[in-house]
Amino acid sequence: MPVLVDINPDTWCLDVSAAEAAITPRTRAVTVVHVYSAVADLTGLRELADRYGLPLIEDCAHAHGAAYRYRPVGGHGVAGVFSMQGSKLLTSGEGGAVVTDDDELAHRAEALRGDGRVRRPGPINCGEMELVETGRLMGANAALSEFHAAVLIDQLDLLATQNAQRASNAARLDRGLSAYGARPQATSDGTTVRAYYRYAVQLPGVVIAARPVDDIAAELTTSLGFPVLRTHPPLSRCRLLDPATRPRFSGRRDYLARVDPTRFELPVCHSVHNSVLSFGHEILLAPAEAMDEIVDAFREILTLC
Repeated sequence: MPVLVDINPDTWCLDVSAAEAAITPRTRAVTVVHVYSAVADLTGLRELADRYGLPLIEDCAHAHGAAYRYRPVGGHGVAGVFSMQGSKLLTSGEGGAVVTDDDELAHRAEALRGDGRVRRPGPINCGEMELVETGRLMGANAALSEFHAAVLIDQLDLLATQNAQRASNAARLDRGLSAYGARPQATSDGTTVRAYYRYAVQLPGVVIAARPVDDIAAELTTSLGFPVLRTHPPLSRCRLLDPATRPRFSGRRDYLARVDPTRFELPVCHSVHNSVLSFGHEILLAPAEAMDEIVDAFREILTLC
């Protein structure tokens, strides 16, 4: 039963105080997303998880190559999950990975991704399958192919250099857009390497009050020639998160009331959704001079109000 809590107004990642306020004796884990280009406050979240004896799970789908206090993201909680879907910094079209230093979790994850099978220990003899049944868990066939894995491994040599170029261009955008009152996404103080899945910037209140944010996004998309989008809507208002539409829950009014996402108040999430625009990481691999053209396009919007 997911419990939704609000985000930090600067990093737009999980707010530590809000997370603590939501913990009850029924809480089983804390899940944090390193969103867009920010790394969450992992010091605060680790202290919170340890204090309540809860596992911390990191969603690193936007953060390939990022690090917190010189340790890669995904390595601060009991497990980290990565997506390799087509839009990600490290991609094979589809796929993902779980990283953990917990032997039991690693074994369960291996079985779950391979129909309950795991790699055969030791040498593989003629006629033997590489995977063997464990009879322990019923999983699904969610294993990457060797081709997808090879594509990902080849990209690892490029990731650090590309992340550095993205960070340099993002810093140039930060300087340019801040001069006109826009507010680039921040990251937590412990971030030692920042990965930019999307460059995100919050527009001043006077601009949002004058024009709908969707109109601004459409105008920038036209002038720049690439998609400029709003952030994801708050999960409490996501059309896909609606347990009442699932027949298996029909008639269980007490349960539906507990899992109804609209019962969660997420004012910071709503504020960010209504004021932040972003674009994809591939734009940050353009020449540095192209960042000035982006600033110019935003300037025309920001100086009209």
